[in-house]
Amino acid sequence: MHLPTSTRTPPSHAAQTAGGSGSGAKLLRPRNWPLRSKLVAVLVIPAVAFLVVASVSIFASLQSARTLRSGGELAALERQATALVHELQLERDQVAGAVTSGKPAAGSAIASQQAVVDKAVNDYLRAEIGRHRTASPLLRAQLDAVRARLATVRALRASTRSAALTEGAVFQEYSRVIAALLEIDLQTALRGGDDQLTRGVRSFTDFARVKELSAQLRGTLYGIAIRGRFGFGEFQEFADLLARQRAALEQYRADAPQQQRSLLSEVVKGQAVLAVARIEQTAVNRQSQQNLALDPQQWLAASTTQIELQRIVEDRLLEDVAQHSRELSDAAQRSSAVSIGVIAFILAISLLTSLAFGRSMVRPLRRLRSSALEVAEHRLPEAVNRLRMTREGEPQVEVVAIGDASADEIGEVARAFDVVHHAAIRQATEQAALRKSISDMFLNLARRSQRLIDRLLEQLDELEQDADDETLEKLFTADHLATRLRRNAEDLIVLSGAEPPRRWARPIPLMEVVRAAAQEVEQYQRIEVLPVDEVALAGHTVADVVHLMAELVENATSFSPPGTVVQIAGQPAAAGYVVEIEDRGLGMSDEELVEANRRLADPPAIDAAVSQRLGLFVVGRLAKRNGIKVQLRHSWYGGVTALVLLPSALTIPSTDHERQLPGRTELLPPAGAPAPAPTPRRASASHNVPPDAPQPAPPAGTMFEPQTGPAFDPYPDGDEHGPITGR
Repeated sequence: MHLPTSTRTPPSHAAQTAGGSGSGAKLLRPRNWPLRSKLVAVLVIPAVAFLVVASVSIFASLQSARTLRSGGELAALERQATALVHELQLERDQVAGAVTSGKPAAGSAIASQQAVVDKAVNDYLRAEIGRHRTASPLLRAQLDAVRARLATVRALRASTRSAALTEGAVFQEYSRVIAALLEIDLQTALRGGDDQLTRGVRSFTDFARVKELSAQLRGTLYGIAIRGRFGFGEFQEFADLLARQRAALEQYRADAPQQQRSLLSEVVKGQAVLAVARIEQTAVNRQSQQNLALDPQQWLAASTTQIELQRIVEDRLLEDVAQHSRELSDAAQRSSAVSIGVIAFILAISLLTSLAFGRSMVRPLRRLRSSALEVAEHRLPEAVNRLRMTREGEPQVEVVAIGDASADEIGEVARAFDVVHHAAIRQATEQAALRKSISDMFLNLARRSQRLIDRLLEQLDELEQDADDETLEKLFTADHLATRLRRNAEDLIVLSGAEPPRRWARPIPLMEVVRAAAQEVEQYQRIEVLPVDEVALAGHTVADVVHLMAELVENATSFSPPGTVVQIAGQPAAAGYVVEIEDRGLGMSDEELVEANRRLADPPAIDAAVSQRLGLFVVGRLAKRNGIKVQLRHSWYGGVTALVLLPSALTIPSTDHERQLPGRTELLPPAGAPAPAPTPRRASASHNVPPDAPQPAPPAGTMFEPQTGPAFDPYPDGDEHGPITGR
C-alpha cells in the first residue's frame, strides 16, 4: 500500500519571532523597539537634557555660594591679618625711631609692643591653619609667603637690638613683612559676587593701602623729627610718601560708595588729625632748615591716633565685606534650594503629564494589539472554521468591534481593523456559501448517478436471467464495474458531507461486511480473507464501513506488485475489534506515514490538495463520522498495514439466525475466470507508526472467491429501515 503525500508546514509565529544571532542587533535599532521604549526615550531624552542644563545652573549657583562662603572665611582671616599689620606698623615705627636716636631697640615701650605683635602673630597663624587646607593654589602661595616673612621677624628684632641694621634697612624689612600680609587677595577669593561686594572689597583694599602709607609717613617723619633735619634724599622720599598717601585716599574716595566715604569723614577727624596735617605741612615748609623744630613724641602720638581712627574705618569696611559675603552665600544657597525644588516640581509635573499621555497612547495600542491577536489567532479562525464546517444554512457569526471610540489615529486604526474583520468574515461567509453550493452539486450529481447506476444494475439483472455462460461472464464484469461506479458516486456524497441514504435496520456479520468490501475491488482475486470472529456490525454503519474498507483494499492492491497477496484479518481488542489490511508493496517512508495518519485522524477541509488525495479524505471522513480509528503502519512484508479499529459501540456478537439473511445470488465471475487487468489509481491515506512496532504474523487463510449462494448486499434498496432486499 502506498499513499504519496506532499505537505509543507508554514513556519509558526514563534519561529518567525524567535531570537537568534541577529535578534540582538535588531533590537539595537530604534525602529525595532517596543512602543513603550520609544515613548520612554522620547520622554527621557528631553528630561535628561533639561536636567543637564538645570544642573549646570544649580552647580554654578552652589559654586558661587561656596566661593562666597570661602571668601567670608577669608574675610575672618583678613581681620586677623589687618590686626597684625596694625601692630607691626607701630612696632616698625618705634624700632626705626629707636635706631635713628642711637638707642638700643629694647625699651619697655618697644618690648610691650613686640609682645602685642607676638600675640597677633599667634592669632593669625591659628586662623590661617584651617584656611590653608581649603585655599586655592594662588591663595595658598600667598599664605605661604606670609608665613615665610613672619618667620624672619625674630631675626629682624635680634638685628635691631644689636644695631646691626640701619634705620632704612629696619624700616624696609618690616615693610616687606607688612606688604606680604597686605598682598592676601580678598577680591580674588570673593569673585562671583555682585557689584556691591566687588566695590566693597576694592574700597577695603584701597583704604588698607592708605593706612599703610599713613603708617610709613609716621615712621619716616618720626625718625626725621628725632634728627631734627632731613637727610640726603629724605625729603624727596617724604614728599613721595605724602603724595602717594593723598593719591591712595583719592582712589578710595573714587571707589568707595557714598556711605563709606561718609564713614571716613565721620570717624577720621579731630585734633589729632588736624595736628598731623599741621605737622606734615610744617615739615614741608621747613625742609631746607637745619633744625625742623618738630616734637617727635607729639608727631608720634598724633599720627598714631589718626592711624587708630583709620583702623576703625578699616575694620568697619572689612566687616561690611564679610557681612555682605555671608548674605550673598546664604542667598545663593537658598536660590539653589529653590531651583532644585522648582526643577523637581517641573520634572514631576512633566513626567506625570507625559506618563498620562503615554498611558493614553499605550493602553489603546495594547488593547488594539491584544484584540487584533485575539481576532487573528482565535476568533477569526474559529468563525471561519464554523463557516467551513456548516452543513445547513449560514451560522450567525458575531463580529465584536474593538470598541476604541477615540478620534485619534489609534481609533482610526482600530476602526479600520474592524472593517478588515468584517470583510474577512464576509469573505469566509461567501466561501462557505460557495462550498455549500459545491457540496449540494456533489450530492445532486451523486444521487442522479446512483439512480442511473441502479437502473443499470436492474437491466443487468434482467439480462443475467436469460444469458448463456459467455454472455454471463461479460455481464458479470459489467456488473462489477457498475458496483465500483456506485462506490465512486458514494464518494461524492461523502465530499458533500451528507449522510448515506441507505442503512441496514439490523446488525450484519462482520465477515459479510469484509467480503462485501472485497467484492468492490477490481483485483479481488489477490485478496486473501483470513478467519474473522463471529462479530456483527451495527446496521446503521454497515454501508460506511464497507465503503471505508473497499477504499483501503483497493489502494493496497493498486500499490503492490500484481503477483502479491493482500490479506484481510481480524482480531478482538480492548476497545472493540481490529480489522487488518496488509499489502506487500514498496511501503511508505516514516514522513509519509506521519502525514497520512494525521490526515486520517483529522480530515482537512475540501481544497485543491484533497482532489489529489481523495481516497485519504473519504476514509478519514467516514472514520470520523462513525467514531472509527484508522491507522497505517509498516508491514512485516515491507508494505503497509492498515488497522481499522471498530469501537465496541458498533460491534455485537453474531448469531446463526443473523447469518441466514435473505438475498440474491451475486453476479460474480466463475472461480476460474481471468481477472481484469489492474487499473492503477492514485491512493490516499497515511499516520506515523514506528516501523519496528511488533505485529502478529497473519494466520493461514484462503484466497477470496465469489459466493454462489445468497449474499450480503451493502447497498439495500427501499427505505432506511425496511427489509434487506436486492442489491
